[in-house]
Amino acid sequence: MEGMPRFIVEVGSLHGHSAIQMATVLDKLQMTEVPILCIDPFTGDTNMWASYQQDQSVGGWVNIIDGRMTVFDQFMANVQFAVNRSVSKHHILPFQATSTVGARWLVQKGFAPDLIFLDSAHELDETYLELSLYFNLLEPGGILFGDDYGWPAVKKDVDRFVEQHNLQFGYENPIDLRIARAQAGATNLIWIMRKAKLAKNATKRAVYRSPDRLLCV
Repeated sequence: MEGMPRFIVEVGSLHGHSAIQMATVLDKLQMTEVPILCIDPFTGDTNMWASYQQDQSVGGWVNIIDGRMTVFDQFMANVQFAVNRSVSKHHILPFQATSTVGARWLVQKGFAPDLIFLDSAHELDETYLELSLYFNLLEPGGILFGDDYGWPAVKKDVDRFVEQHNLQFGYENPIDLRIARAQAGATNLIWIMRKAKLAKNATKRAVYRSPDRLLCV
């Protein structure tokens, strides 16, 4: 379908809720074969490890067994439940790796997503690093977006990346940054940036082709 995503990458999946939501929307659009590559080490981030004992809002969804967070176990259980109920089994593909390893693997394989959801660590400079990696992976015209723009560290990194990119590449490959509410009345802010459709001197990479079986559950 013209204008619709062909290959989606999610960086930071945690328990899989956002991936399942995207898969549900794709199914409603009759796009049952679009892959969603979920890149996450599934180990928990700094905030989870540092706060789960003192902060009940964090501790309520943290489970640790033998010194290991059971993030991946919960991710797989949630995805299995969604697939058994209604979601197409051809969408969600977990990739248990850090965001850096995932980005470098995509480069080496020549895969170019046209939609990337960035929702991993929110510490200062980490979002900036991931933006630097994943914006370059986008197909021309592709969209990179994330939430929690209201977090000071995220906002600072997003603004810094856009400003520096447009100062250096604004003429040939400007970033169009937009901020929106996650939904009407919500306090959570989403940042959205689109890559220019016709970047000069851009080399088009191969488009990801999904394997016959994306998820073994």
